[in-house]
This record gives sequence, C-alpha cells and structure tokens, in this order.
Amino acid sequence: MDLNIILIVALFSIVQSVFGMGLLVFGTPTLLLMGYPFSDVLSILLPPSLTISTIQVLRQGKQQKHFALSLIKFCLPVLIISLAWTLFSKQKLNLHYIIAAILIFTAISRFSVHVSNALRQFIERNSRKYMATMGFVHGMTNMGGSLLSTYAVTQHQLKKEVLGCIVTGYLLFGIVQLGTLQYANAFNISLTTPVTCLVAGSVFMLIGNRLYSWLNESFYHGVFTLFMLVYAALLIFH
Repeated sequence: MDLNIILIVALFSIVQSVFGMGLLVFGTPTLLLMGYPFSDVLSILLPPSLTISTIQVLRQGKQQKHFALSLIKFCLPVLIISLAWTLFSKQKLNLHYIIAAILIFTAISRFSVHVSNALRQFIERNSRKYMATMGFVHGMTNMGGSLLSTYAVTQHQLKKEVLGCIVTGYLLFGIVQLGTLQYANAFNISLTTPVTCLVAGSVFMLIGNRLYSWLNESFYHGVFTLFMLVYAALLIFH
C-alpha cells in the first residue's frame, strides 16, 4: 500500500470537494512527475475522483440532465476515441500551453462583463464543437477539466450551478475513461484502490463539503478564478 498515493489523494480531494475537480487536475501532473505511466495515473486517480463526483451528483438538488445529454452525444464519443488512441499508441499531445491560455483568458474575462458575455455567446454558438474539443483534450491529456470549468463559469452564476455542471461532467468523464481502460486491459487495481476511495469520500464529508458550504457566492467565484490561474501556471511550468 503506497502512503504517498494516499496522501496525494487526500490533499487533492479537498480541492475537488470545493470545485468539482482537483484529483485529476493536480494529481495527473504530480504522478507523471513521479514517473507513473499515463494508464497507471488514470487507474490510481479515477476511482477516488469518481467516488467524490458520485456523492456530489447524488447530493445535487437539480440534476444537469440537458448538459449530460449534450456530453453523451457530442463529447464522450470523442473522448473514447482519443483515450483509446493514447493508450494503444502510447503517445500524448502536449496541449498544456493552449489549455493554460484558455484558462488565463477565462479568468481575466471574469473581471469584464463584456468579455464574459462574448465568451459565453461564443461557447453557445459553437457548443457542439466545444463539447467535441473537450472530449478530445480530456482523452489525450486528462486535462479536459480546463474546458469544463470554462464552460461552467460562463454558463452559470450561482456556485451550486457551477459545481453541478462540473461534477456532472467529471462523473461521465470518469465512467467512460474507466470503461475504456478496462477495454484496453490497462486498468490496474491494487490494494490501495479501495483505500483511496474511502479516503476521498471521507475527506469530502468531513472537510471539503463543509468548506464549500462555508464559502459565500462572491468569495467562491473569486477563489475559483484564482484556482484557474493556479491551474494555468501549473500547466505552463510543468
């Protein structure tokens, strides 16, 4: 049983409990830097990530059914194809700088109503292409959360709606990723897997969920903007 993995999962589970993502966003580059292959990174992080996302989706007062349907139709098929190609070819595209630029632009747009409205309208006019791009990026890099967060903050104002959008996306992403890993015989379960799931669920219930409830709307959006900039910096300097 790897104590380092458990500690990493516990730390980033706090972030995921508040923002709907964190385990994959920060866990992926962390484990890659530690020398883990991409398929092992997914095998380690997806189960605890799915644990938190499932709890969050079940606790939602209003389900994001229309958004989920759009993901199923336009995003998930592309995710499956791009992830399968990544696993079988063992190649990855470096999209970090592009993703970072998107995050920085989105964060800056939150300080300007005109820019924010223009970005929202652009995503709405190109929603199908945007969904497909999101699936491609997530399948190739496990970093599709960048585009998902951009979608969420431009389409929703309330923190509950932002979080609901993100956790819906991450739950569907995770299910499809696990299924693709299993199909490719690349899903590796160890004794650490159930422990990390238990740790992630416990951290959410004991710490993360309380922290989320404590944050008011304006402070939450400010912290979310900072989170996006930190995420961008991580990608640039990775």
